[in-house]
Amino acid sequence: MKYPVLPGIAALLSLTSPLLADAPENLALKAPYESSAPNTHGWDTPGLTDGKIGGDAKTCYATDESESFPKTVTIDLGDEVPFSTVVVNIPPFGSTKTVEVSTARTDNKFAPFGKKVFTQGKAQREVLTGPKTTARFVRLTYPDHYKEEKGYTSTFVFTSEVEVYNGTAPEPPSPALNAVTPAIKDENRHREFMDRKALDPDIGLLFLGDSITDGWPRRGESTWLKFAPYKPADFGIGGDKTEHVLWRIENGELDGIKPKAVVIMIGTNNVGRDEPEWTAAGVAKIVKTVREKLPDSKILLLGIFPRDGKNSPSRQKNAAVNAIISKLGGQPNITYMDIGEKFLDPNGEIPNDIMPDKLHPNAKGYNIWFEAISPKVDELMR
Repeated sequence: MKYPVLPGIAALLSLTSPLLADAPENLALKAPYESSAPNTHGWDTPGLTDGKIGGDAKTCYATDESESFPKTVTIDLGDEVPFSTVVVNIPPFGSTKTVEVSTARTDNKFAPFGKKVFTQGKAQREVLTGPKTTARFVRLTYPDHYKEEKGYTSTFVFTSEVEVYNGTAPEPPSPALNAVTPAIKDENRHREFMDRKALDPDIGLLFLGDSITDGWPRRGESTWLKFAPYKPADFGIGGDKTEHVLWRIENGELDGIKPKAVVIMIGTNNVGRDEPEWTAAGVAKIVKTVREKLPDSKILLLGIFPRDGKNSPSRQKNAAVNAIISKLGGQPNITYMDIGEKFLDPNGEIPNDIMPDKLHPNAKGYNIWFEAISPKVDELMR
């Protein structure tokens, strides 16, 4: 039986629906490009012009790791076209420093258009404007670089997107889009889940989430084994945000299985970036997607667990998310539970013997989780 779209989800997601009707045309969208220093780790195609301002190998461009500078990448717009704005987007990692933009007609005589010296470790968007020019090629030249940052080879330089407009550039996408836009993060773990599902698709109880879910079979093995009669599967990945779970469930992890129940707990990794309503929109979209792909499964949606100190911003944000997503409960085949208080002492703090890092449960913490949801799971699995 297929259920109607959840009431309330449209409202949650409406904040992430940009008005695109009057947006100017991005002349560089999907345009091919050629690098003087091609990256050999999967970062060079099609990220520079795919229209997605992301930070992974599928949405971001990088040069190679050679010591040779300058390095260039040249976008072919296909024809000589007029434009007056070039937008350069940089991800919050890597060693990109100076980016020089130049243009050329078909004669390959490049003329300067503009340049920007970026700071390191921060996502940035630079709008370069100038007199209207007519050109076919837009070239980015990287003459220098910062020192190594966050483990990336210091001679990599990254660019998350280049846009070209004949007129004023549109406003950047709302960061609210991040939480509801599927994004790949850990393809190896995704393949593991796909292989596990192919080997034995008879999954009765499915868990979706991040590292908190991911750790249960190892750190809480004794309680995880109690789910064995229900043929459980744990599809949690450390570090996942809502957009990463969305990518996974939209790319095969729910295909070919028919669990009786799906337990969802996700969102704590969004807390450092997203406002509560944005995270809630991501959670709502996950619930909606699970409902569409598994129409006969019952959903147990859990509130995000408490983390950090009692009055910490992250604790408060997670509570605010829970206040929003709680409204998803009560729909056909959807149950919402907030068991967060069970992890707290009388003062509202997280005891070290439950979550030593104030985030991830240990064996005692997983036992608390099990005891809190097992009666409802038993009910859903009947």
